[in-house]
Amino acid sequence: MNGMEWRAGLSASVSMLALSMPAAVAQQAAGGGQTLVLEEIKVTAARKIEEKAVDVPLSTSKLSRSELNNLPIDAPSSLARSVPNLTYINIGDPTQSAYSIRGIGPLLRPLNTLDSTVSFNYDGVPTTLLGAGFIPVDLRDVEVLRGPQGTLYGRGSLAGAMNFTSNVPDGKDTAFTRLEAGSRGTFLNETVVGGTIVPDTMFYRAGVRVSNFNGDIPNGIIGSHDGGQKVQAARFSVRLLGQEGSTATLSAFYNNEQGNVPQFVLRGGPSYRYPTSGTDIHQTADREIAGGHLTVTRELEMGRLTAVTGFQHVNALNIVDITDSYFYASLFGRPPSAFANPFTDKGRISQRETVFSQEIRITSHPDSAAKWVAGLNYFRSDYDIHQFKTLTALPSPLANGNFDTQISSQTYGAFGEATVPLTEKLFLTGGLRLAHDNQDYDNRYTTNGFPGTVPFFSQVGRFRDTYLVGRTALDYKWTPEFMTYVSLARGHSSGGFEQFASGSPLGQAARPFQATTGWTYEGGFKAALLDGRLNLSAAGFYNDAKNGPTFSYDINTFGFRYVPYDYHTTGFEAEAAYALSDLLSLRGGIGFIESELVDVPLADATGVRSGNTVPNIPRWNGNAALDLKHPLAFGDFAGHDFAGHDFAGHVFGRVEYQYVGIRASDPANNLKLKPFSIVNLTAGIQNERFSLYGFARNLTDVRYEAFGSYLSPTTIGLIVGQGRTFGAGLTVRLQ
Repeated sequence: MNGMEWRAGLSASVSMLALSMPAAVAQQAAGGGQTLVLEEIKVTAARKIEEKAVDVPLSTSKLSRSELNNLPIDAPSSLARSVPNLTYINIGDPTQSAYSIRGIGPLLRPLNTLDSTVSFNYDGVPTTLLGAGFIPVDLRDVEVLRGPQGTLYGRGSLAGAMNFTSNVPDGKDTAFTRLEAGSRGTFLNETVVGGTIVPDTMFYRAGVRVSNFNGDIPNGIIGSHDGGQKVQAARFSVRLLGQEGSTATLSAFYNNEQGNVPQFVLRGGPSYRYPTSGTDIHQTADREIAGGHLTVTRELEMGRLTAVTGFQHVNALNIVDITDSYFYASLFGRPPSAFANPFTDKGRISQRETVFSQEIRITSHPDSAAKWVAGLNYFRSDYDIHQFKTLTALPSPLANGNFDTQISSQTYGAFGEATVPLTEKLFLTGGLRLAHDNQDYDNRYTTNGFPGTVPFFSQVGRFRDTYLVGRTALDYKWTPEFMTYVSLARGHSSGGFEQFASGSPLGQAARPFQATTGWTYEGGFKAALLDGRLNLSAAGFYNDAKNGPTFSYDINTFGFRYVPYDYHTTGFEAEAAYALSDLLSLRGGIGFIESELVDVPLADATGVRSGNTVPNIPRWNGNAALDLKHPLAFGDFAGHDFAGHDFAGHVFGRVEYQYVGIRASDPANNLKLKPFSIVNLTAGIQNERFSLYGFARNLTDVRYEAFGSYLSPTTIGLIVGQGRTFGAGLTVRLQ
């Protein structure tokens, strides 16, 4: 979709909306119904207390469970497309993919599991990139905070933070199951139960989920299809209520993903079909995560004391074909059969990481005039990666040998933030975090005998960094439901050692990369209008980032190369939710990012120049969802009640539209990835006990370009997004 098509599509959507409003209002008036009032949006991630979103002076988004129903398979990409200015940099492997917010993120791929500008938190517990991006069982909502969040969330929060919140045990008897089946082997089952162990004292909640997708990228070398994914997951929580308002919640989870997404599908592909994979094995990208947390709260006279202890262990395994047959045949002008050997040119990468975190904080009571939080935090990651690579078809010593690397990281932090009233309507927010990073590096390399590699190499290194981050904001409440604000924030993304030890085959020691830092200037407003029927928010921003690391593929050496760059991003995001009537509601958002690399040396050997756009960041992005509900008495419709019950409910429908604009694939801007639009449809019947529905995801079967690798004008490798799936689903709620 080019710019003209995008404007035409937007104009048509607005026109359709304008035409639908009078009819919807008339239908509501004729039926005598009452106008729907939107549920008040409350957030907990922004200042670690529950409060109305309209009171928070920063740009936030919140997605409820119902708004996340259409992302069971392609979860990270679909989630990102649902939030303005949130980008998922998908390289086909969840352990190497990353997020960015407002254009601030890894410029190509992360250098290690802690090289993230977006911090990930599950039920308030931080994790690393190796353990991020999965959707937990029994998810309640997802909150996205834009702009530096290092004050409360610590390392890796230069661009923002994300918090995935699961449902907590509440003592209510709960039992429901969701089942879906569709094309391409699409299958999903999620079952959740909950209830009481000891009345008024101890509650539980448990859930399991399995899902499958067979893949939809044909493999032209060995047959069948690539791009499949299987997930098995479980979660169990127990909550204990103590005296004087104290609580303890113990939660454990397990997530096992098995994926196979080819990373170098040739753009244009073989003459007979696109996309087509040319790997000579079915690759493996598996990840197993197990962990849990203990959260203890106690109500004090001055506030709420909270202690959160988190643990997570991740095992990941990748078995890859380094030379896709079609991709390298195009590059070297040789037949695909020259690279189609299942016994050569392979890589096996095994990763393990154990993460432990401890936070103790005290927060003001939610109804306090002055809101504040203060605490201490400790974070530790013990990471190990073992790589075995053999590349005989190409003259590259950098992709040969045995690599064994351990990286141990610790961060200590103390933080505090407060919002105080200056007048009845004017409020000042200020916060600081003082933190210290320790990172120890141990690497060993052994040759596989490839010419040009050293027999053995080892390196031990240390990285230390102490830093101060913070944020200040002024907000003015014109009314209780309308607020404007301005803010200034200092962000920091920790430095350290890159995990791939890319120079070891030549005996070259790894040098630590320095932290990425930045200033963010932001202004915006939030409003709840029309007696609760309309929620609006918008923000403009300017980011000045220094020393952003780039880890890119070098065609001259067939290895990876690290270079830091400074860059700026400027733009805005806006979101709205509108209850047009008791039958019809609309929500959507739009984001715009203007980015550029700055102060690039003229002698840059990779062809990067000042003024180039930041890679993988769309200039425009947007989403919209239209929900329709119409009353329906199932008993009258069927001529009798089902099982003796009155099954009055409604017909429902949902249309989702997601747009991602053109993006550069690398800092040199050699390649522009095509813009694309995704349309999802869901329709069915529903009441309090059950729902039966049909769905079509990616209705127009767009094989979008998620990520690109440029080697020559005729040799471009792509990560190709999932195509169309359709099917039916059933949800049954027993209690």
